[in-house]
Amino acid sequence: MKILKKDIVIIGVIIVIAVCFLIYNSVNDRKGTGVEITVSGKLYKTFPIDKDGVYEITNGSEHNTLVIKNGKVNISEATCKNQVCVKHKSISKANETIICVPNKIVVKIVSDSENELDGVAK
Repeated sequence: MKILKKDIVIIGVIIVIAVCFLIYNSVNDRKGTGVEITVSGKLYKTFPIDKDGVYEITNGSEHNTLVIKNGKVNISEATCKNQVCVKHKSISKANETIICVPNKIVVKIVSDSENELDGVAK
């Protein structure tokens, strides 16, 4: 298979677009101001992201331990079998989420900013 000049141009354009997208997103990242916890689709609690603490989130017999430290949020313990939520990296930017599907818990970073568009819709 022979690489044509057109193929190289198309690959170059795709790389330039990808780099521009990454630069744009890194410049426009918004820090979160709060943490919103949803359990079974209903708002459970909200916490300020700038106040360190450890919180227990329960859903029946299931529970997750939420840790807020230095403006970052993570789940340190969970009763779910797969532990994906525990292995998830800490979050701190607006609209980032940690989801525990077995326990039906969603942790979302929220912002007071009026612009609620995500990275795709910007």
